[in-house]
Amino acid sequence: MAFVIDASAMLGVILQERPAIRIAPLIDRFEAEDARVPAVFPFEIFNGLEMARRRGRIDAARIVQFTDYLSALDLDILPAPDIHQAAALRRLAHQHGLTVYDASYLALAQSADLDLITSDMALLRAALAAGVMATQP
Repeated sequence: MAFVIDASAMLGVILQERPAIRIAPLIDRFEAEDARVPAVFPFEIFNGLEMARRRGRIDAARIVQFTDYLSALDLDILPAPDIHQAAALRRLAHQHGLTVYDASYLALAQSADLDLITSDMALLRAALAAGVMATQP
């Protein structure tokens, strides 16, 4: 089985923003299942890491460590949407009050009938409203 994880949840894991007891099951899940993410995922991750570096929360060496960690995970990164698919994401975002970035995670979970793991409360509510199984790490 596979699942979708959004950048907010992954950054929480990487930056250890969640108690270890809540993160451990997610790490176990990475070992047992494939994680699928939309094309925007790497950009959101590295933007989040760069913002954390600028705020003094991490240093460049840790970003390299996190890059190695992410590379070792079995992440299935989908290709970028074409303009029509992106327009559909915009409509989904509008429907649920999300960013288009977050709508890309919701659309992926919907289309593949996969669980969504997110730390973003708006995305969590939208997923549940759309009938997608969604949880927080």
